[in-house]
Formats: sequence, structure tokens, C-alpha cells
Amino acid sequence: MKLNEPSSSESYVDDTEVIYNRNSSIGDSSETPEEEMDDSRETTQEEIDDSSETTEEEPNGLGSTFVLMFDGRYGLYDALDAYKPNEVTSAGILTHWIDSILTYCVDDSVDEEIKLPKILFAATHGDSFTQNELDDRKAMFIEELTKIFSSNDLHEHIIYNTLFFFDARNKDDPEIQQLTKHLVDIAFEQPSWGQQMPVAWVPLELQISKMKAARMNFVTKSQLQGFNVQNGDFILTDPQFEDFLKAQHSLGKLLYFGNTV
Repeated sequence: MKLNEPSSSESYVDDTEVIYNRNSSIGDSSETPEEEMDDSRETTQEEIDDSSETTEEEPNGLGSTFVLMFDGRYGLYDALDAYKPNEVTSAGILTHWIDSILTYCVDDSVDEEIKLPKILFAATHGDSFTQNELDDRKAMFIEELTKIFSSNDLHEHIIYNTLFFFDARNKDDPEIQQLTKHLVDIAFEQPSWGQQMPVAWVPLELQISKMKAARMNFVTKSQLQGFNVQNGDFILTDPQFEDFLKAQHSLGKLLYFGNTV
């Protein structure tokens, strides 16, 4: 399992399941995973005691939102310089990521009327164009994205009729502000918004947060289970532990795909 940036090319080869941290960058640590977990364990009980979470209700309908970005200086079918001499295009990369997301991240337990996860698109290097050119390219990209993905069997997960074209040099870029608003709107629609979580999850959630802060990007399932059994009254049973991992995956806090082959 991996603790939450699919963009990393680094891999972890082992005969056990590994949790990956999507939110942390890959970094070296002077401590072993066991030492890092020991460090994070020291204050966990104190934080649990201060926690206001008291419910034991099980969560349901969990989902995620993905923003797929591409270089707006190239057409979707132009060969990207970074990959030459191979003929790699933005259309090919986007298709690959969408196929992966819809294969591994669609939650069949979610209400049929709520299509999660949601996938949005954003183009970079908006500062390379005048406003008129930017408007024309945005319309072109939306038309091409619609042609590519509107026929997908799971097209309701893909927001292909909207594109955000960023000027990363402008901290007040209205496109970034519009994306932020859009993400918030989607979050409010998710059935997990405001959902009360089991109080027994608090120790592991705190421990995972501390591992992320310590840049611990990988942890085996057995290591995290070892962490779990030391949580006193908050120990999760095997089925509860599995539900916890799947829920954290659905919420985008870690990558976990169950048993591997």
C-alpha cells in the first residue's frame, strides 16, 4: 500500500501489500519505518483523548475527485518533446490515467445517482497565450476531450465539457479560483460530506498523518496491522481493519487495492 502522487515513477517491490502516501513527496528518512511509527505512537493516545469524535456509525458512499493536468502549449495529439523520440501525446496519457481511475477507483456501493469519482481537466502554461488565444485553445481542448471521452461507458464520471487553463505565475489567476470553487461544489455533493466516522479509526488516522508528516511514504499492511494491535481499546478486528483501509483509499488518503497477485 502507498501512503497519497501517482506521478512518482518510483516503485516498491515486495511480496506484501504496501500502503502509499499520496500526499507526500518521495523523500529519504534517517529512521526506519518501525522507528517512525514508534515516534508517532507517543502522542497518539493523548490526541485520541482530546478527540471530539464519538460516533460508531460506519461510513458509506465514499469517493474522490481527480484533476488531470496537461501542457496547454501542445495539442492533445501533438508529440510531447519530453518523450521524444517516442510519439507520446497528451491524449494518450489522459486516456491511460482515466482508464486506471475508472478501473480501480469506482465505488460500486455508491448510490447510482451519484457518479464518483469525478475527473476534471486542467491545462498549464496559460501565460503563453493572449486572452483570445487562450479562449480559442480552451474551446478546442473541450471539443477534443468531448470527442475522446463522451463515448466512454463510464463517461458520467468525466467532466469533459469544462477545462481550467492555468497561468501558474499569477497567484490570483481566476482559473485557479474557479477550479477551487468547482472542487468545493463537488465535495458538498459527496455522500461522505459530513459523514461521522467510527471513533475506533482515530488512532490509525492520527498515526498515518504522523507518518506522512515524517515523509514515510510506504508501509506494509502487516506493519500497519502491528500498529493497530497496540491501540488498546481501539484495536480493529481484521474485517474492520480491511474496511478502514478501503475507506481511506476511497477518501484519497492512501492507495490500497486489497490482495495483490
